[in-house]
Parts: sequence; structure tokens; C-alpha cells
Amino acid sequence: MEITLTTTAQTQLNLITEVNSNGTGFLLGQDIGRFRIIESILRVDFTETTIDDIYSRMVQKTGSKLLGVFFHNIKPFHNEWLWEDIILEIINNEPLFYKYDPEKGPVRVNISEET
Repeated sequence: MEITLTTTAQTQLNLITEVNSNGTGFLLGQDIGRFRIIESILRVDFTETTIDDIYSRMVQKTGSKLLGVFFHNIKPFHNEWLWEDIILEIINNEPLFYKYDPEKGPVRVNISEET
């Protein structure tokens, strides 16, 4: 699997990394073959205690467009809702994409050039 960011998503990611704040949110897009195309990054605050409610609401609203979550300057946590999702961890303005496999733990995901 490879991740591709649209121009809009890349702009949103750049803005998030440039702002010195902590936050969480969701990655929205679509799967096309071996590619996961991230079309937008939506900032929504959630915690380990609120993820169950917020994630289920996101699934109801976005369906298969929901590809994963991001953590900006916050230590990622692992939850069953996030298994097989794309997780974007941004630490010191550096994005790291991975998928959480319950048996293997975090598995790095390649990022390709934007579309």
C-alpha cells in the first residue's frame, strides 16, 4: 500500500505542521488499487476516552471515506477502531505514516508523490 496526498490534503498537512499546537483529527479520502488517496485532513479533537463515540460518528457521516487519524504533537494511542487505518503522527513538524496491525504493531507506509 502507498499513500498519496492530493494538493488540498498536502496544503492542509503543511498548515497543520506549521502551527505550533497539539491536536488530533481524521484523514478522509479513498482507496484506489494499492493506493490510499488522502483528499482532506479534518481536525477533530478526540482522546482515548472519547475516540469510541467520535469515531463511530465519523463512520456514520463519512462511511468508506474515513481512512484514518492524525496526531499532532500528541503521543498516538492504539484502539481497536484504528486497526488497519492509516495513522499520521506529526512530531517536530515531521509526518510519519503507518498502519497499526494488532499482531505486528505499527507498520510504516510509503508515501508517493501527490496527485
